Formats: sequence, C-alpha cells, structure tokens
Amino acid sequence: MPKITNPYYAAFVIQKAEREAKTTRTIVMDLIPQDTFQSWLDDLPEQKKPRTCSTDQARSLLILIYYSGCRESEAVELMSGGITKVKEIVKGKPIYFYKVNIPALKGGLNEPLYLAINEHTTELYKYTKSLHPMERAFYSFYSPQKNTVRSQKVNQLLVKTPNPDGTFTLSKERYLESKTKEYTRKGGKVYKYVTLWTGRNPHFFRHHRYSLAKSNGWSNEEIMRFKRATSLKSIQPYIHINPEYLGNLNKYKNE
Repeated sequence: MPKITNPYYAAFVIQKAEREAKTTRTIVMDLIPQDTFQSWLDDLPEQKKPRTCSTDQARSLLILIYYSGCRESEAVELMSGGITKVKEIVKGKPIYFYKVNIPALKGGLNEPLYLAINEHTTELYKYTKSLHPMERAFYSFYSPQKNTVRSQKVNQLLVKTPNPDGTFTLSKERYLESKTKEYTRKGGKVYKYVTLWTGRNPHFFRHHRYSLAKSNGWSNEEIMRFKRATSLKSIQPYIHINPEYLGNLNKYKNE
C-alpha cells in the first residue's frame, strides 16, 4: 500500500490502527459543512484544471465525488448518458431521484447509484445532458496510466533433513519472494485535482459519504446497498463517528 500523505485521510487511518491495537475506542471524523463544500465549488473558476476542462466539468466532478463516494477510477467511467431522472412510488407517493449508472470496481455490485435531487445534483445532471450521450462525462480527467507495484513477502519452506540413524529432522527455512504487478490507473487526474482543490483526496470523500449517511440515521444495511457492497463487513472500515454524534450521546449518560 502506498504511503498515506494526506493529513485528513491519514488522521482517521491512524486512529483505525490505534483502535485495532486497543489504544483508542473509536474513530472520529469531522464532517464537511455544506458552506465549506460550496466554497470549494465557488473557487473552481480560479483553480488549476486540465487543459480541456471547463469549470462546469470540474464542478460536476467534485459534486459526483462528494455525493456518491465513488472511486476516482469509477468516476472517469461515467458516460454522459449515464444519469437519468426516475420516479419511484414510496408509500403511495411519487419520489424523484437521479439514477447514476456507473461501474462498480473491486467486486462491487453493478447496480445503479441513486442520488437525492438537490441544487448540486441537478447541476451534475444538467451538465451531463449538455454532452453527447456516448461521451465520457469527465473526459478531461480520463488518463489511463500503467503503474507498476513491487512487493516482497517472506515465506517459509518446510525442509526435511535426513539423520545418520535413518530418521528425519524437520525445519523451517525462510525465503524472500518478490512480485511485480502492473495495473492501469485511469483516475490519476481525478486524484490529483480533487486533492488540489479541497486538500483531501477522493478516498477521503468515500469515507465521508458513508460517515455522513450514518450520522443522518442510515442503517448499516442501507449504507451497504448505497455502497453497492456484497456484505456488511465491507462497510465497516468506512464508518466513522463525528464529534457532534458523540456530543449527543452525553444526554444518555444517566441511563
């Protein structure tokens, strides 16, 4: 795993390690206020962007990352025709959502994402409708790069050594195994520019999305479906408690 250098992401990763070592009880994550998110969007016209990237494209990308929690490599695979407005009947009443058809990586379920309709998600929807339906929504950020990862692993080998009396002695010998793996990283520009604009990498927003949902009362099962995960176990690393939630627990101290 590459070294984590982003201070916001590293903060709760370190706490996770401390919790597993039983030196702390929980992981606390400060949630991003809406006015902070809005200020990032408002600053984008003056921010550095890829050469072919408009402000509308940059804003829409940041909106998708913030509201969906998708990976950067998933975001660049979104086609402009991949977002539609749908109606569902909930308890006898029509409710409208944006249905986002975006591929799920790393074994996730290839099901649509559903985003609530608000000012920001409507901006994302209108941006995609301004493009050709078979065009990549974030074409300025699609940049397949070949990356090479080298790793080493210490293995043990059981050695059987004959003795003069006809018996055998079993011993373990260690040896170093080296591996080289090549993979294509398509979302490198997303990582670069989202970190530049916000000071936080896209994976931070993945944790933030699910932590915010938990703070708003979503059940673990609902978060699992939204994440398109196959088990509850896979969402546990993404669930963090925020200070406001901890403060609210204080009123139950005498129960």
